[in-house]
Amino acid sequence: MNIERTALFQQTAGCEVSHMPDGYVVYQSDREMVHYLNPAAAMVYELVGQKQPLDGIADYMKASFALPATPCNEVVACLEKLIAENLITPC
Repeated sequence: MNIERTALFQQTAGCEVSHMPDGYVVYQSDREMVHYLNPAAAMVYELVGQKQPLDGIADYMKASFALPATPCNEVVACLEKLIAENLITPC
């Protein structure tokens, strides 16, 4: 999937999110599926809910984790996984 740097996403409606010490547990009642998000994936999921584009998410992750480079490829991979699991959809 080719995700543009300015692409916006939204969290899929109907998901119940539980905040855990080591990330999020997201339950999709319509699919009866449970997803476990590690802290980095939970942060991406949260930023998607705040209407942050790919560039904004990658910049935030770089600052939050004091990374030497912006993790664009890693954020794209995370977004692709969240899309595949139907946890987020493009706006």
